[in-house]
Amino acid sequence: MKNPLLWLIGALFFLLMLFASFFSSKNCNCTGAAAAAVPAVVAPIKDRPEKTISIADTEMDFKAGTDDNLLFPLNSCEYIQPLSEPLTKVFQDAVTHLNSNANRMLVLTGLYRGNETNECGNSQDLGYGRAEKVKSMLVGMGAPAAQIRTQSLANDVTLYDDNSVLGGVEYEFISSDIGDVEERLRAGNITLYFDTNKRNLSLTAEQQKYFDDLKYFIAQKPDAKISVSGHTDDRGDYKYNKRLSRKRAEFVRDYMVENGIPKKNIVARGFGPDKPLGTNDTKEGREKNRRVEIKIK
Repeated sequence: MKNPLLWLIGALFFLLMLFASFFSSKNCNCTGAAAAAVPAVVAPIKDRPEKTISIADTEMDFKAGTDDNLLFPLNSCEYIQPLSEPLTKVFQDAVTHLNSNANRMLVLTGLYRGNETNECGNSQDLGYGRAEKVKSMLVGMGAPAAQIRTQSLANDVTLYDDNSVLGGVEYEFISSDIGDVEERLRAGNITLYFDTNKRNLSLTAEQQKYFDDLKYFIAQKPDAKISVSGHTDDRGDYKYNKRLSRKRAEFVRDYMVENGIPKKNIVARGFGPDKPLGTNDTKEGREKNRRVEIKIK
């Protein structure tokens, strides 16, 4: 070769470029041409419902609300603390409204999902537990306990996330004037219906409110009487139906006693098929006749 030095320099340069190419491809973990940048994968944020609360007394032109609400862990009646200042003020305003209006009552309806487990340790259901916790909070803020009523309702209460229930309690102001309560009771005499040969009791929210009104009414008028009358259709043995109607009436009476209405104020009787509301010749008529009627005397 004419110039060995130039040949040696060229060979060294070639080897240097070869090594540089090898280490560059190894460090970037590329194949072929420069690899395209891979964007980072970000887990989507789950949509959550709005955390709002509104407590209103439409008859008294009172309303308090904010963009926040209580959260209850699933299966629990303990709401998550601490509460924000705006949410605390909403409850304080409701307490002030109760203290300023002795004839108004706040009904707290505790909500729970059917698949929740009651871990409150109380004898009643999870809804009552949640309502009672909110009542305790309001009483601690100065609300009169006698003006707060608690009840329960199982429904598909909104989930805030996979681990907590949003709100958990509904709020309603009603009149606590005994005349208004009596008027509601007389206008809303309720009838409970039963399946054939059954005497289990499942109340709607409106029926639960009626029982709560009864409890308040008897507390104010301890000499008043409540009539609980059981009825059946005419299918089967007459004597059996008489016994069944009486047992249904006594079952409802016992429920009322368990929920704070004195037994001495309740008259429970069974009339069997003797006082039908509809014809026993049709399914619809027989369903109307299998009932318990509740009235104040």
